[in-house]
Amino acid sequence: MDRTCPRRQLDVSARTDRLNVRERMSDRGGPYAGGRTGSVGGERVSRRGMGELEAAVMESLWSSDDGLTPREVHDQVADGLGYTTVMTVVTRLWEKGLLEREPEGRSYRYRPTTTAADHHGDRMRAALAKAADRPAVLAAFVSQLDAGDRSLLLDLLDDT
Repeated sequence: MDRTCPRRQLDVSARTDRLNVRERMSDRGGPYAGGRTGSVGGERVSRRGMGELEAAVMESLWSSDDGLTPREVHDQVADGLGYTTVMTVVTRLWEKGLLEREPEGRSYRYRPTTTAADHHGDRMRAALAKAADRPAVLAAFVSQLDAGDRSLLLDLLDDT
């Protein structure tokens, strides 16, 4: 007499079917594939990582004098992206404190809370703060600068 539970067998076969679907989809570059790809209008396109999209949104906002609405940001950085994707990124940047906003009609107008130079300077400072051997990290950074940037750095250090 077979005491195997039919339900348990069904669960195992369902899991196997799901794995087979994942394997088939990864072979075709689907959502279980290693790369980040998608389809826009039936055409395969490579998607940007979120860090790149956030940077593109911030660059767009830094280049604007009056701030931008999400629609205006979308028009500048869309590159096949949906409006809601750009809106989500803008909202997350606001939640992180990188943007401020004011109501405009049924939407908001967003402005950066800092300049691009201050933002990138803060990121460099944060990276240096994490280093166990600060002198070695600074030496490695300076050694990788071209002659023009080294000269500029020396000038800036003389001014402070």
